[in-house]
Amino acid sequence: MIARKPIDNVIKESVEPSLESDTGNKLLTLQDIAPSIIMDISANITKSYNGTGQTLSNIVASYGTDYDFWLGADGNSGTDEPTYSGTETTGKFVYDGVDDILVAKTARPAELLNLYNFSKESTWIWYGKMPADITGWQGLFNSTSNGNSMEGVWIYNAGGHVDFTLAGIDGPTSRSIRLSAALNAKLLASTEHLIMITVSNASNANIKKFRIYVDNMNIPKYDSSNFGLTNNTITSNASPIHIGSNNLGSGLYLKNGGEFYGAAIANSSLTQIERNDIKTELLARRGL
Repeated sequence: MIARKPIDNVIKESVEPSLESDTGNKLLTLQDIAPSIIMDISANITKSYNGTGQTLSNIVASYGTDYDFWLGADGNSGTDEPTYSGTETTGKFVYDGVDDILVAKTARPAELLNLYNFSKESTWIWYGKMPADITGWQGLFNSTSNGNSMEGVWIYNAGGHVDFTLAGIDGPTSRSIRLSAALNAKLLASTEHLIMITVSNASNANIKKFRIYVDNMNIPKYDSSNFGLTNNTITSNASPIHIGSNNLGSGLYLKNGGEFYGAAIANSSLTQIERNDIKTELLARRGL
């Protein structure tokens, strides 16, 4: 057990690691920590991105290329790519606030669509740094532009707070849940943040429990024990996941100076032990 030291402008809460990582010859994926992880992309793992090329790769081998991302809107080099700098522990994608995005190569992987079904549990993870300007809406992780009518997930910085939506089709019923700008789930300017959002069943598929964790994986910044689902008319959505903009890659960009380090998806609601160990691994990838 190695205690990691808090660093200014980085996640401040104490960490109790149970796993160590080696980003060199030995590769620890988040799936090694939590078997339900289906996507693990990282600016700090060379098998995910080695500093060149147009692809940010998912290092969870069992899901192939389903969760690989383009730098920019497609595989063509252009001005819409966030700038990569550093190597391994210092690696990061820096956004310009104009048109920089990362876009999933596969629009609708089967397992992702399964997570939009409200009988399923899930966890959504984003790790990066807020820009100096945190005003307005800034897309962090999005596959829907309207959680009230279109299936998908969104995670936004909404003026310094996390805004989360999950919308999907459960059998014959269309449903959505949304937490609008949770006041306790604060995001600070020019500060690194690790966001985890867990979605679980409370008593049945009609009642959901979801929790937003920012930095400290033990105490949720928002905890909804029994959140009734809103029965809306949800339509099918072919949009891929966009990191750093709305789901259309046409606005609500992460503003200039924002940084992206990694993201993950799990097809379960992660336990406290899993959340803590994933936090430890993500910090270790950055040498923290």
